[in-house]
Amino acid sequence: MIRRSERQLKRISTLAIMLTLIATDYTPVNAGNIQEIASGLHKKSDSFHESIGNGLCGAISVCTALHLLGSHATVQDFYSARFIGSCRGSTAEQIVSMLKHSGAAGTLVSGIGGWELRFLSGPLIASVRSRAASPEFDHWCVVIRDEQGIIMFADDGRPVRMTVAEFLGLWSGVGVVASMKDDNTLLHFQAARLIPFSAFFLVAAIAGLVRHFCRPETARMKTAALSVVPVCAVVLSGMLFFGDPLNHSAGLRAATAAFTGKSIHEVPLSEFIDIVESGTRLLVDARRRVDYEDGSISNAVSIPMNLSGVELRWLLDGVPRDTPIVVFCQSQACPYDRIVAEQLDAMSFDDVVVSVAGYREYTGFFAGEQEVH
Repeated sequence: MIRRSERQLKRISTLAIMLTLIATDYTPVNAGNIQEIASGLHKKSDSFHESIGNGLCGAISVCTALHLLGSHATVQDFYSARFIGSCRGSTAEQIVSMLKHSGAAGTLVSGIGGWELRFLSGPLIASVRSRAASPEFDHWCVVIRDEQGIIMFADDGRPVRMTVAEFLGLWSGVGVVASMKDDNTLLHFQAARLIPFSAFFLVAAIAGLVRHFCRPETARMKTAALSVVPVCAVVLSGMLFFGDPLNHSAGLRAATAAFTGKSIHEVPLSEFIDIVESGTRLLVDARRRVDYEDGSISNAVSIPMNLSGVELRWLLDGVPRDTPIVVFCQSQACPYDRIVAEQLDAMSFDDVVVSVAGYREYTGFFAGEQEVH
C-alpha cells in the first residue's frame, strides 16, 4: 500500500513538473543554447567600459534623477568636496545638497517597505550594495517604481528591471526622493502606512457594532466569524507593507548572499580543458576588460569583477538561471573568479563552478609549459 502511494506521488510530481515546463515554455540549456547565449552576451558586453569607480556614483545618480525629472546636470557640476566628501563617495545629506544646488528638491527617507514604494512621487536615489555578494551598502543608484516592479538605472543610465523583493534585498533602506519641488513626500509615505492599519480598525469596529446591536447568541457567532477577518487583514497588510511575498525567496537570497558563505565548486585544469572543448558550460572571463581584450579563451564572455551589481543584472537579463557556467581568471592565484562566481550565485544562477587554473595555466598547457592535474 505504501509503495503504491509512493508511485502515485511520483506520477503526480512528474506530471506537475511537465505542466510547469509546458506553461513556462521551458527549453533545457544545452551546448547549442550556450553558444547562442554567449553570442548575445558578447554584443552586450562590448558596450561596457572600465568602471569610473564608486566615488562618483552619488553625482551620477543625481544627474540621472534630474534627467528623469526633465532637468539637466553633469557630473562635473559636482566636482567639489562640498558634494563628494571622500573617495568612498557622497553621503545622503550631500545627495540632497546636490539636488538643491541644481534647483530641485530632495527628501531623505528611511525604513521604507514594498507597500510604501507604490507611493513614490519621483525617482528614488537609493543606497544599495554595489555587488550582490558585498556586505556593505556602498553604492548609489536611481530607482523608479511601476506596475511590474522596480526599474533600477546603472551608472550609464541603462535601465534594469527587477522585482520589489530583489530590490529590498539589495537596499539599505536609506534613500533620497528627488523632485522638482518639495511635494510632501514624507506625508505621502505616512498616509500609505495608515491604510493597512485603518482597514484593520474598520473591521474591528464593525465586529464591535455587531456584538452591541445583535442578540447575544447571534452576536457571539457573528463576532467569532468577524474576528478572523481582522487577523487575516493584519497578515495580508503586513505582507504588503514589508515586501513582495510572491518573490520572497529571490529577495531573501539577495539579502543574505553576503553572509551565507556558500562554497563554490572548483574544477581542475583537466576538467576545465574538457569543458572548453565540449562547450557544455558558458565560459566567463572574470579579468579586467583590458586583459580580456589582450587575449582570452575562444567563446569566453567578459564579465569583469568590477562591474556593479546593476550592470551585471543588465548584462545577464534574459539568461536562463539554470545555465551551466564556469568562471576563470588570470591564474591560479587570482581571486576575481570567485568574486564573480559569488555574484552569479547571488543572482540565482544555480550551476556555477570555478576553474582552479586560470588563463595562464590553460595557455601554458597548450604551449607545453603546464602539466595537467
